Amino acid sequence: FIRFIMNFQKYNPYQDFRAGQEKAIQQMLDLYEKGQKIIELNAPTASGKTVSLYVFGRILEKEFGLKKIMFTSPQVALIENGNLFNLPKLVGKRNYKCRAIEGYTAEDCPFSAKDDGFSTCEKCTYRLAKYAFKNSDFGAVTFKRYLVDPSIYSETKGLVVDESSELEGQLLDNSTIDLDLNINVITKKKRISEQVPDVKQFLNNFNIKEYLIKQRDSLQISVNTSGKNCREFRRGIFDGDKRRPTKDELRRLKSRKIEYNNFHRKYVSTCNALRYINLDVPYALVTDIQEVWNDKTRRKEQAVVPTFKLLNAYVPFGDLAASLNCIVLASGTPTTELVTTKHTSVKVGHPIPVKNRLIYYDPVGSMNYQNRDKVAPLIASRIQQLHDTYCKHTIVHCGSYYIANLIYQNLSGEHVVCQEPDWREGSLEKWQKKQEGIFLSVRFEEGISLDGPNYPMNIIAKLPFPNLGNSWVESRNKLDNWQWYAMTTACLVQQACGRTTRGPNDFSETHILDGSFGPFYYRNKHLFHDWFIEAIRTK
Repeated sequence: FIRFIMNFQKYNPYQDFRAGQEKAIQQMLDLYEKGQKIIELNAPTASGKTVSLYVFGRILEKEFGLKKIMFTSPQVALIENGNLFNLPKLVGKRNYKCRAIEGYTAEDCPFSAKDDGFSTCEKCTYRLAKYAFKNSDFGAVTFKRYLVDPSIYSETKGLVVDESSELEGQLLDNSTIDLDLNINVITKKKRISEQVPDVKQFLNNFNIKEYLIKQRDSLQISVNTSGKNCREFRRGIFDGDKRRPTKDELRRLKSRKIEYNNFHRKYVSTCNALRYINLDVPYALVTDIQEVWNDKTRRKEQAVVPTFKLLNAYVPFGDLAASLNCIVLASGTPTTELVTTKHTSVKVGHPIPVKNRLIYYDPVGSMNYQNRDKVAPLIASRIQQLHDTYCKHTIVHCGSYYIANLIYQNLSGEHVVCQEPDWREGSLEKWQKKQEGIFLSVRFEEGISLDGPNYPMNIIAKLPFPNLGNSWVESRNKLDNWQWYAMTTACLVQQACGRTTRGPNDFSETHILDGSFGPFYYRNKHLFHDWFIEAIRTK
C-alpha cells in the first residue's frame, strides 16, 4: 500500500489533509482490496468526509482502474450546490433552462434523447452536462436520479453516498405507491378525520396483490398508448428548423409527455411492489391525511390517501448494491443497520475540541402530548434567557409546526422568526438577515451549516420523535419493537447538535430543554456516538 500512501496528497483538492482523513482513506482501501463490498464511513462534523470520499473515489478510478464511480447523496442540495471539486454532475432536469423555448427547462423538453432538436439545442446546458457526465469515470448525481435512470445505475461499479443516514427513508419513499381508490365508495362520511377509520378498516381486508396485478396490466396499456400518442404528435409538429410549433402545440405536447411519464413511473413502481410482495418483504397499507392537488379547485386540499409502503429497506438496498463492486455509506450519524448488516465500519474521531461543542441537558419540562401546552411558556422563557447570553443568532429545533407556534405565542419581539410551512428557505433567510434573532425551526436538524461567530446558540426545545399518529410508524414499531423509532430519534438529536459548530476553530453550545430526553437517553445510550457522550453535560 506504500504507493497509495505516497499518492494520497495528489488527489487531495486542498493543501493538507485534516487529522484522521488519510487513515480513514487507507482503511477503506484496505477493505476494498480485501473484497469488502459495503463500507460505512463514520465521520462526524468537520472531519472532512466529503473530501475523504472524493479522494477514495479518485484512487479507485486512477490507481485501481475502476470505471464508473458515482458520488451521490439523499440530500439534493449537497449535489446541486455543494462543493464537489469540479466533478461532472447531473442534477434534476428542472435546473437546466431551455435555450430554444422561452420558459422551458430540460424537464419540459419536447425532444427525446435520440432527437437532434433545433440548432439551438447543440448548446443545450442539459445535453452538455450529460455529455460531460457520461464521458467521465467519476461523476456526481442526485440520488433520486440515480435510482430511476438505468443508463446510470446499470453502468456504475463504485458508489459513494454522502449523508447516508437519510438513505433508508429515500429507498422507502421510492417504493411507496398511492392506491387509486374511490374514498367516497369506501365511506359515506364527509369529514376527512372521520373517513380515516373507515378506510383503515377497508384496507384490513383488501387484496393488495390482486389490485396491483390489475393496476400493472392497465398501466402497461396506458404506457404503450400514451407513448405512441406522444411520439406521433411530436413527429406531426416538428420539422427541424423549417417550422416552429406554435405555443399551443408545445403546450399540448408537454401535457402528453407529462401524462406518459406519470403512467411509466406508476407502472415501474407497481411492478416493483408486486416483486416485493412475492419476496415476502414486510409492508403496510397505511392511511394518512395529506395535502393533495385538486384539479377541480386548482389548489392543494386535505384528503385521505391510502398507500402501499415497505416497512424496511433491506431488499431495496440489496437491489441498489447488487451490481456494484463497492459502496461507501458516509455519515456523522450513520444508520447503516437499517439497510444492511453486511457492512464494515471505518471510524473517524471528532476533530473539534469538546470545549467548543458542549451539549447541556437543561430540562425545563417534558414536551410530550400531555404536558406541552403548560410547559411551552416555560420553554419560551428559557429560550429567551439563553439567547440573551450572546444576543446573536439562536436556532431552536421545535420538532413540529404546532410546537413552533406554541412557543412563538409565548415569545415577543421582532427578533423572533417562526418558520412557515410553505416558506421554509424564506423563513431561514429572514432570520439570517436580522442583526440578531431567534429562529423557531422545523426539520432543520440536518442539511444546514451555521458556522461562524454569528451562531453560538443551538437549542432543542422538543425531541424529534417520529409521529405516533402516523399509521406507517405504528406498523414499523410493531415490526421491529421500536428499534427504528429509537434510532431515528437518536440520529436526529445528534444531527441537530452539529448544526452550529462546523469547524475545528468554531464554537457553539447546545441546550436540550425537553425533559423527555433524560429517560430516552438512559434507555438508548448505545445509540449515541462517543463524540456526543463525551460532550453531554447536565445542568
